[in-house]
Amino acid sequence: SGGGGRRARRLLLPVAVFAALFSYFLSIQLGSKQLACIDVFFHIRYAELLRQRGFIRDFPWMQFAVFRDHWVDQHFLFHLLLLPFTLFGNLLVGAKVAASTFAAAALTAFTVFLRRRGVPYPVFWLLVLVASSAAFLYRMNMVRGQSLAIVVFLVFLDALLERRARLAFATA
Repeated sequence: SGGGGRRARRLLLPVAVFAALFSYFLSIQLGSKQLACIDVFFHIRYAELLRQRGFIRDFPWMQFAVFRDHWVDQHFLFHLLLLPFTLFGNLLVGAKVAASTFAAAALTAFTVFLRRRGVPYPVFWLLVLVASSAAFLYRMNMVRGQSLAIVVFLVFLDALLERRARLAFATA
């Protein structure tokens, strides 16, 4: 039973950090009727189409794009991750929740990475990062792949430092 208590204490920081960050980012998102970027309208709607229709082989709405005749979803995994957020009944709300979730995940991964590396006061450094740049927070509030790329990068870096080749390979 001692191991279960240690595990619960180890999970307490990431869960608390994620909850606090998610609340913070969601309050920013819900404070406006706007979204941080216009690409989100494409991404969230495409994810909804993917959920409704399955794999999409052609995309006639891209008639002015250079790849109009050879449609390939270059953001396929990102769109798969957006699928649950299309279930809100309102794509705008779903996009805002997705942005908050992805941003919170990125910064939680940063905090966990610091703790795993033995950096003292990881929550302090998280606060420094959050307070460091309005442009950074703006980017984190977008429904784009950069937040998730940070998560994958930090898992990859940790795997390299821990010499966990399979995990490093999987994230690469």
